[in-house]
Amino acid sequence: MNELQTLQTHSEIQIPENTLTSATKDLLMQTAKNFTSKCGIKPENLPEGFFEDVSNKLLTNEKVHEELQKPKVRANVFSLLMDKALHDDSTMNEILPYFNKIDVQAPDINKEFRNALNKSQTDFNSTYSVRKSSKDSEMQNMNRMRIKSRYAGLQEILEMLGKNGCYFLNLCTIIEEVNGIPLDLIEITRDCIDNGWIDSEWQIGYEETIKILNKYTGKNWKGFTAVNLPQNIAVHDNVFFIECHMLADPRFYKTIHTTRYYVDVSDKGEQKDIGIHLYYFVFKYE
Repeated sequence: MNELQTLQTHSEIQIPENTLTSATKDLLMQTAKNFTSKCGIKPENLPEGFFEDVSNKLLTNEKVHEELQKPKVRANVFSLLMDKALHDDSTMNEILPYFNKIDVQAPDINKEFRNALNKSQTDFNSTYSVRKSSKDSEMQNMNRMRIKSRYAGLQEILEMLGKNGCYFLNLCTIIEEVNGIPLDLIEITRDCIDNGWIDSEWQIGYEETIKILNKYTGKNWKGFTAVNLPQNIAVHDNVFFIECHMLADPRFYKTIHTTRYYVDVSDKGEQKDIGIHLYYFVFKYE
C-alpha cells in the first residue's frame, strides 16, 4: 500500500483521482515550462498545446509513473495542489472538505512524506487564513466606502429636504407609483444633487423634473401646469399630477406647498384646506 492509499485509509476519505491527476499534470507542465525557459525557448515559438502534450506523455511513461509514487514527489504534488487552491476558488472548494481532515500522524505513513505533507498543510492553512482575512478586510473597506458615500453630510441634506423638499418627494411618489417598487431615497437624492438637478434651495426646474422622471422610470415624460385639471384626467394610467397651493395658517404664512391627491409628505399640508389653491403640475409619459 503506497502513502496515498494509506492516507486515504486512515482519513476515511477518498481523494478525487482526477484532482490528483490534474495537480500532477500541472506540476509536470510547470517543470517543462521552466526547462524551456532556462534554455531560452520562448513559449510563443512552440506549437499550441505543447506543454500539455509533454505532460500527458510523461504521465503515461512507466518510469515517470514510478517516480510519482515516491513520498517526496507525492508531497510536491499536494503542495502544488495547495498553491493552486490559493489562487483558484473552485479548486479551494474542491479540496477543503478532505484536506482539513487528513490524519498526517498515521504511524505507517512514510516519515518523509508525512513531514512534507504536514508542512504543506501548515503553509496552506496559514496562507489561506491570511488570504481570507485580506478578502474580508477588502470587503469591509468597500462596504464602509459605500456607506460613507451614502451617509456623509446626509443630516444637512435631510434638513433641507424637510424644509423645502415637498415637490421633490412628490416626484418620488410618482416614480414609485410608475415602477411599482420602493425607491431608495438616499440614492436618488444624492444622484439628483450630484447632477445639479436640485439647487441649494431645493428648487427644481421643469427640465430637471423631466430628467428625473425619465431616468428613474425609463419612460419619456412631458409636463404642463394647469389652474384646473382637464376633465377625467385622473382616469388615465399614464397621467399624474401634483397640487400646488399656498398655506394660510399663520405658522406657515405664504408658504408654498405641494401634495399628491392621496398623500401629503408633510404634516403642515393638513392646513391646505384653508389655504389658496394655485395650480396643478401635470405629467404624462408616452
